[in-house]
Amino acid sequence: MIRKIWKAFGFLILLAAPLLLLAIKLPLRPEVYTPRFDHLVLIFLYACVLLLIAGKLLAPIVDRSRAVVYGASLLIAALFAGLMSAPQELWNYRGLPACGLLLFTAFTWGVLSRAITFPAPAILSLMLMLNFFLLSEAVLDSLPEKALLKTVTNVPPIAPEDRGNVLFRRNGFRGLRPCVDCPRDSLRIFTMGGSSTFGTPMFYRNDSYTARLRRIVEERRPGEKIEIYNAGIPGYGIMQILDSIEKVIVKYRPDIITICAWFNDHSAIPGWYGFYGKSDKEAHELVALLRKIEGNRYYKKVSGTRLYGVFRYALLKARDLIPKIGTERSKRRPRMSPDEFAWAMEQIVSLSKKHDFLPVIILEATNRTANLKAASRKNKYYRRMLEISKVHNIPLVNPLDEFGKRKEEWLFYDFIHPNQAGHQIIAEKLYSKLFLDPGNKALREIYKSKGIDAQRPDARKEYVLQIPSPSLQHSALKLRVSMPEANDSDNLLELVINGDHTLIQTGVGNQPKDFIFRFDSASLNRPITDIRIRAGSVSQLSSSGTLKAEGAQLFQLEHFELRE
Repeated sequence: MIRKIWKAFGFLILLAAPLLLLAIKLPLRPEVYTPRFDHLVLIFLYACVLLLIAGKLLAPIVDRSRAVVYGASLLIAALFAGLMSAPQELWNYRGLPACGLLLFTAFTWGVLSRAITFPAPAILSLMLMLNFFLLSEAVLDSLPEKALLKTVTNVPPIAPEDRGNVLFRRNGFRGLRPCVDCPRDSLRIFTMGGSSTFGTPMFYRNDSYTARLRRIVEERRPGEKIEIYNAGIPGYGIMQILDSIEKVIVKYRPDIITICAWFNDHSAIPGWYGFYGKSDKEAHELVALLRKIEGNRYYKKVSGTRLYGVFRYALLKARDLIPKIGTERSKRRPRMSPDEFAWAMEQIVSLSKKHDFLPVIILEATNRTANLKAASRKNKYYRRMLEISKVHNIPLVNPLDEFGKRKEEWLFYDFIHPNQAGHQIIAEKLYSKLFLDPGNKALREIYKSKGIDAQRPDARKEYVLQIPSPSLQHSALKLRVSMPEANDSDNLLELVINGDHTLIQTGVGNQPKDFIFRFDSASLNRPITDIRIRAGSVSQLSSSGTLKAEGAQLFQLEHFELRE
């Protein structure tokens, strides 16, 4: 009884299926779509449904052998009719029609000789299905291209290439674009992350910490071949960074890749790939599977037919009729859990060994962040990065402590995006970790292979000190200064106080020397005194007694203190 009910239910579904045409319009342009066309297609669909169940209706009437003969004969006739009307593409596809005829001829012979037993209804159903697909494709192929929607004639891929990687291919680097066939003697550094690395919402690309690091290197390390590229993309998390490193960045032969991420990863799903209920890791695995299917040559042939385009269009329209369930934004599950984040970091470490680059972790700071010790107690992502850095001996850049000291200053535009001052802090911290503290063995080996002097002193063209004015009213400022590249000691040291007052002393040479400056009360007219220190040759003094802008040279501030 239950079996009969299920059969009746199946028949009712088949009979009701064509009625979906009344709710789901075919993908035709309005000028082609007419009510009469609706009626003709509806009749055609009902004819197909009735023929589909003809095997079930025919089996009780005729005996088995006669039904098999009828079915086989109809099958061959329908196959001939379908193939003769099929598009030319099917004929050119590795002899598909000939193979089909040979297969079904052998099959028919086997059934008639009773070497193969097969129920007549199944034969009829198979025949009708094949014929339906072939004839439907022939009908659709006969229509002019303008009569169909573009979603049918140009079916988009089921898993398109990651939009971040597409952006990289279209010169998605913010600023300089690396070349592939360049000389290999340059040190190449790529900074990767989300919008805080890209430099959102700053309009000028030269304000990002990547560009600032490039300027610092050009100023303080002249003559060394160091290339720095901004590979940050807004919205990127650790899964997208991993994917882009593997598919794009390694082609440019990186020596160092900095990774600044966790904030986007802790945000709620759906993430980068738009799959509700799935983390970025799970969604990436699903996308990878779909791309594998899409790369199959048989799928490529099927997806190139118009029948596939119509089927896809109807399926998407039918989906729109179904109430959406489970599509609300999740507030509990992050894009990447801390454990998934750590897994992705481990994969990046594995890639670094395979492609010979050094990953460097930058702890992504937030507005009014606490220092690292306090922040890591609450933030599991920080703890995972600290663990990975320790286990794999990966350099870790910590701007959190500096942001924590200056949390009362305006260093961010909002909760996560640093402003120019914030990016300068990150750039200085990154420079210090890479060039002033090369204790990492892998880093030293990279420098040795690229001709980079790891012992080069931290010489600059300008140092900026900000000291509370009351401290300077009763004290003197002692500076220990040297000019590593100077040939003599007849150079000068210039202090510009609050942009208005200038103090100059001479006698700066390539050996460290102490200088003491005292300030009058007139120059200390602000709560915080801004002191800019520069050095240069005496010949570069202007008529007003100040150092010319183009006359500033590299010097090293080795120590400063306030003395009574």
